[in-house]
Amino acid sequence: MNDERGAGAKAAAGGDAGGGGRCEGAAGSGDGAALARALGRYGAGTRLVAAPDGAVLMVESRFGAFDGFVDASGLTKLALNVGRPARYAHCDGDTRLCLPWAVGALAVNPAGQSGWATTSPVTMIGLAVDLARFRWPDDRPALGPDDLAAAAARLTQDPAVASVITAMMRTADDHGASGAFFDHGLALVLGRLAALDPPSGGCACGRVGRLRGQRLARVLDLIEARLGDGVAVAEMAAMARMDASAFTKAFAQATGRTPFAYLTDRRMARAQDLLLAGEPVTATAAAVGYANPAKFAAAFRRRYGCPPSHWRHARRG
Repeated sequence: MNDERGAGAKAAAGGDAGGGGRCEGAAGSGDGAALARALGRYGAGTRLVAAPDGAVLMVESRFGAFDGFVDASGLTKLALNVGRPARYAHCDGDTRLCLPWAVGALAVNPAGQSGWATTSPVTMIGLAVDLARFRWPDDRPALGPDDLAAAAARLTQDPAVASVITAMMRTADDHGASGAFFDHGLALVLGRLAALDPPSGGCACGRVGRLRGQRLARVLDLIEARLGDGVAVAEMAAMARMDASAFTKAFAQATGRTPFAYLTDRRMARAQDLLLAGEPVTATAAAVGYANPAKFAAAFRRRYGCPPSHWRHARRG
């Protein structure tokens, strides 16, 4: 399907991609349509069912490969591989999940989680739940995203969960995403996921890999090319395929400096080269990202102990 390309990880990890397809229940309007957009792009013939109140949506489709940053969503996403073995990776904070995605394995992305996500093409049943609106059949306290943190740190292999989600999809085809079976099935799935213990030794995916090799080189090249107009940490992190927090830590480990300190160092080194080449102080300031020459002179003096013009005079002898 042409319009399925690039949506697998977004659907699994909680991104917004929009789309269209056969809708049942309330998926064609209001909250159901919003959930459908949040679950990911889907193609013609996709099975899509939403609860009448818009709190739950299910979709079964084949999604194309995806590799990119996924923004945080207000919905909790469950993605069950029902096709062939695939690959799944998701980087959030200072942890990284990168595992084979076996048939019957469930990926969980709690509401509010963002990060870099990658999947190979996958056929899956996706479930999007607004936990703030979901009500347990037995009036238990509502779940929050933190209650599913242990499930988000692994790909869950639970035959009971896989069977119930599959049965929910089949039942929803006939009766929609509502009714006693559907509600109890969802409660069973969420309850089992919330009861999981954290993986031994912390997150099953471990620490984020070090920033090195070509990934580090691409970031350093980006900084070098943008000394004159600046570059945000978020942009550097995107180049390295990390979220900002993990990138800052990895960058400091790789270079011994924070991204801002490294950028400042490179700007001052460039400024020295320009000053020795005879560039005026005002032009040098602009070339290294300082719109105000006085602020550049102050920063230069803090670094080298004298104003730029004095430094140049001393170096030229």
